[in-house]
Amino acid sequence: MRGRSREAHRGTVDHPAAGGALRHPGSNAGPAGALSLSETTVKTHVARIFAKRGLRDRAQAVVVAYETGLVRAGDGLSKALRRASVRGRDGPRPRTVSARRLGGMTFIVTTGATGRLGGRIAARLAAAGAEQRLVSRAAGRVPQLDRASAISADYGDPEAMRRALDKATTVLFVSASESADRLDRHRTFVDVARDAGVTHLVYISFYGASPSATFTLARDHWATEQHIRDSGLPFTFLRDSLYADFLPSMAGEDGVIRGPAGQGRVAAVAQDDIADAAAAVLLDPGAHEGATYDLTGPRAMTLDEVAATLSRATGRTVTYHPETLEEAYESRRVYGAPDWQVDAWVSTYLAIAAGELEGVSDAIPALTGHPATTFEELLAKI
Repeated sequence: MRGRSREAHRGTVDHPAAGGALRHPGSNAGPAGALSLSETTVKTHVARIFAKRGLRDRAQAVVVAYETGLVRAGDGLSKALRRASVRGRDGPRPRTVSARRLGGMTFIVTTGATGRLGGRIAARLAAAGAEQRLVSRAAGRVPQLDRASAISADYGDPEAMRRALDKATTVLFVSASESADRLDRHRTFVDVARDAGVTHLVYISFYGASPSATFTLARDHWATEQHIRDSGLPFTFLRDSLYADFLPSMAGEDGVIRGPAGQGRVAAVAQDDIADAAAAVLLDPGAHEGATYDLTGPRAMTLDEVAATLSRATGRTVTYHPETLEEAYESRRVYGAPDWQVDAWVSTYLAIAAGELEGVSDAIPALTGHPATTFEELLAKI
């Protein structure tokens, strides 16, 4: 990775239990376990929980769940909301909470719509019949999709983002382009989403996001995740690994991949697989509330193995040269990039060397219903 960095993202499932039970002092379980609460009591109880979040739509959804007999003793808030919008396997079939009932339109806001990943996700949502508002810094460049409108907005522009998120329910949050102030822009976006009453935020994060991650930008992803948690917004984090689609461009014009990755391994993931997983979550957000998914490829490879696979697939000789740290910084000096960006480029390889990108998860098949794409399969398509 010599000219530009591409980030990594990750794969086991961290799904906390649902929140506090929908019980209220003095309530009694009615027939079939339904709560014997008056509508006023339910409204009061839910309003107290969500008052500071500004999530009136979620409170109303629980009220609808009560009205249709779907709130049961011991239910968590997340489960009650899901029961208001999905069909049960046994007994009466719950009715869907309509957009009219929630007091506004029901649609998905898809950010990063002109990017390689955001565009893929938008196309899948359109194919599924979802209504979307596509957000980009240049609305004129967004793809023409069924049931989709477009709006120009930048994460760092609160007024523009307020318009973009007006009446939004579920929002895809693709991380902003790399910049020195990216974390500030992320925080601004999250704050606007919270104030707009967004009911679910799906954030494209990074594999191994942590305050102590070797890859410097993974620390920003961790900080963004924490800000989302602190905001009180319902969320799902998709931590995808290094893009497998990017691996071919790591080789220079001389066919050499250079970087201080040692013999570390990376379980790079195909962008199409990430898009499939993201679409599955966005189309059924309640089922994934509070979850963190590590999205990886099916196998972790050394860069020697990446080079060998590229050679077989392209007929061009590709090799890997494990640079020293000093060589890595020197070879990238020619680009004249700021220090933070060079640190990001170099630390991607250092994270591979440290074993921080070698994990393989089953999140892709679990979310999509198909196996994760191998690097060989990906190369056969391009």
